[in-house]
Amino acid sequence: MPPNNIVLFTYDASVYGRKIEWYLNLRGIKYAKCITAPYLPREQLQELGIRYRRIPWLAIGRDVYCDTRIIIEKLEQLIPENRLASKDPFMRGVEYLLESWVNEGGPFWRTSQMIPAALLQDDKFLEDRTEMIGVPFSREGLGAMRPEALVHSRIFLDAVENRFLADGRQFMSGKDKPDLTDIHTAWVWDWMFGMSKILPDIAAKEGITKENYPRAFSWTARHRESCEAVTERNGKPEILSNEDAYARVLGSNTFEDIKGVDKYDPLGLSQGQLIECWPTDSGQNHHDKGKLVALHLKELVIESEVPGGKGHLHLHFPRGNFRLKAIQDSKI
Repeated sequence: MPPNNIVLFTYDASVYGRKIEWYLNLRGIKYAKCITAPYLPREQLQELGIRYRRIPWLAIGRDVYCDTRIIIEKLEQLIPENRLASKDPFMRGVEYLLESWVNEGGPFWRTSQMIPAALLQDDKFLEDRTEMIGVPFSREGLGAMRPEALVHSRIFLDAVENRFLADGRQFMSGKDKPDLTDIHTAWVWDWMFGMSKILPDIAAKEGITKENYPRAFSWTARHRESCEAVTERNGKPEILSNEDAYARVLGSNTFEDIKGVDKYDPLGLSQGQLIECWPTDSGQNHHDKGKLVALHLKELVIESEVPGGKGHLHLHFPRGNFRLKAIQDSKI
């Protein structure tokens, strides 16, 4: 059992889950893992009373951190030894900009639109992703979007190849090993290049090849090899059954010491007030409800009830790209 009581809920094909596992292993943070289904319903969410639907999410005792942005931010704060973030304030700003660019500026969304129809044979997966993003996600739709997605993906890839890596550096920040700049960026191109390896004829036709982007291909391979090497040294995480994961989470009686409401937040909410919150970029149909524990510039925390009278959880979300509003008792 990891001494820090960390449990990561993910499934093996999740690219965001892989990003967090790479992060944990590069830092040498021990964790346990509970394998979820790749689409809804997810038994673990139902058992713990969590409506947030995206993967991964990470529990430290009864604190549950939802969204990779807050997972990494919190682990940097809560476990200060061997942080991956730069000590230089300017470079921390660069880390933030790279994370935002990949998540919100186009690389992730355009890469997701590049998934070849040949790899999308599970109709339940397609239906699930349609529900999550709020627009049709289908083989035909992706085929229609692919030309535009390819144009933008090549623009982003050109920036990696001919700007960020143009001087021949081994890793994004110029160090001899990965840091947070690589964690925030390499995963999306590793995903893209992985699809290219599965369908090389399509990749060659569209120009997504090692010959055209040698520095980007080498960088992502180097990053993956570095992550896999430290994973080998650290040892694989303990795999928990659902029941063991619930026991690990609910067996704790401690919460992160966080409270207070940002006095400049425009909503005028108060600590202890009943609210509901939900993401605005995807998964908008899944609203979590509970008492407001904390509302800060970058973080939102609510106290939610676990079904069956099993106490409460504190659910942590990023403040950005999340919406919240006050509700009445009867709506809980």
